[in-house]
Amino acid sequence: MANATSFYRQSYTVGAFDIDAYKRMTAPALLRVLNEVAMQHVLALQLSVWDLEPHQIAWVLLRLEIRIHRLPELGEQLSIHTQPSGFESVFTYRDYRVADAEGNLIVEAATTWALFNIENRRPTRIPDWIPERIPSSSAAGEEPLPRPATQLPEWTTSEQQLRYTVGWHDLDFNWHLNNTHFLRLMLDSLPVAILREKTPRLIRLHYKAEAALDDEVIAETAVLEETHCLHQLRRGEVVLAQAETVWG
Repeated sequence: MANATSFYRQSYTVGAFDIDAYKRMTAPALLRVLNEVAMQHVLALQLSVWDLEPHQIAWVLLRLEIRIHRLPELGEQLSIHTQPSGFESVFTYRDYRVADAEGNLIVEAATTWALFNIENRRPTRIPDWIPERIPSSSAAGEEPLPRPATQLPEWTTSEQQLRYTVGWHDLDFNWHLNNTHFLRLMLDSLPVAILREKTPRLIRLHYKAEAALDDEVIAETAVLEETHCLHQLRRGEVVLAQAETVWG
């Protein structure tokens, strides 16, 4: 861990797999890349899933808030910066900033994670040795972003629904529906006119429960205003995730 720092920076080139019909990076692809950069950082810090597994604990993503000033396009070179931004009882926070080749900030994201006991699936207090593994130096670090909102607007009646059965290639290494697919499914339940004509500017997503192989899930969207939507992903009556999006 001699070369590990309190922050991590990685370059990324937007590829064909990342884009939509307009050659812009999709929000799920953006989330996937942010997750990967965070994974590389926790590996360097020796705080990854493999490092925590012997202690019967694991990180679980609870909330995220992404502010998109501009979606990057095919072939763009990005610089992605991430760093832990605090610890609090069972919670830890991680921020991300994405800049384009000219150094312009185009995406900001803040996330809330909890430490869970693997056996009973309950939150557990963060042991002292975890924050101690993060170097104290803040050189080249950034000021913490505002924490993700803890409450979303109250869910209302859905206007759009999408049914989906979780397949093998939707799973992560915990054998659960990958968190990027939660976002993809909820956004796919949007009216096509919004996807064609608008750009996501704000995404707030709260994860509540897990989905497994062969689960049938239902993604729902309620359009509150032309550019303001609520989303829900559920399995039967069990709500798996809820989200709020703003479009421009």
